[in-house]
Amino acid sequence: MTARERRTIKRAVVYLPNGFTLFNLFCGIFAIVLSSRGNFDRAALFVIIGGIADAMDGRVARATNTGSIDQYEISRGTAAMSFANSNQVVAFQGINKSKLAISVFPNEKGMASGHYIKPSMMMSVSSRSKAPDEAAKVIQFMVNDPEGVKALGIERGVPPSSLAQTLLTPDLDELGKMQVDYVAAVTKVAVKLPPAPPKGAGEIEKLLLRVADSVAFGRASVKDGAQQFFTEVESILARA
Repeated sequence: MTARERRTIKRAVVYLPNGFTLFNLFCGIFAIVLSSRGNFDRAALFVIIGGIADAMDGRVARATNTGSIDQYEISRGTAAMSFANSNQVVAFQGINKSKLAISVFPNEKGMASGHYIKPSMMMSVSSRSKAPDEAAKVIQFMVNDPEGVKALGIERGVPPSSLAQTLLTPDLDELGKMQVDYVAAVTKVAVKLPPAPPKGAGEIEKLLLRVADSVAFGRASVKDGAQQFFTEVESILARA
């Protein structure tokens, strides 16, 4: 095998998981279009197919060792943008020669942004705690006390409190300030937080992945997989 052939194969392996991701995106958009036209049966089929693609892209990326940050198209100089958590900009910038920036999704003027603010990490106290008041004070210290806020910083994400953001900003580097500015910008255009998933949602998600694997590896046809999915979903919702 020549060096050129090896480079071609390596390039194909890198692009393969991204192909599954793009196909999943296409299926999702097409399902929305079909639903808007009242064609719910075909829309559901594309949701199933998209789920298969979604289940495959991560597996392919892990199998081919192409899922790390340094293998993203933006890190390899083959894309102008990528989607990631805001605090990942530190890792991305560390391996990118070009200067990176963070931006909200593009949107038509006057339309809802589609952005919403949702905690990525939560602090809680067990209902069985023998010292609930003391535990609450610890959380209060880390969330609202200036010393606690500075101790946490933005390592676990930018705090939602504007007071905390103002307190942290002077001590942040350029990338840190970029994250705070991004969260502040999103806050201005954010829509109402979607409702919590209904009962049974977690079990249905696991079912979708299980059925997607069966179809992807040839143990079931798309039609049989869809039938199994809907049958088991009805059972799950009935007992939820």
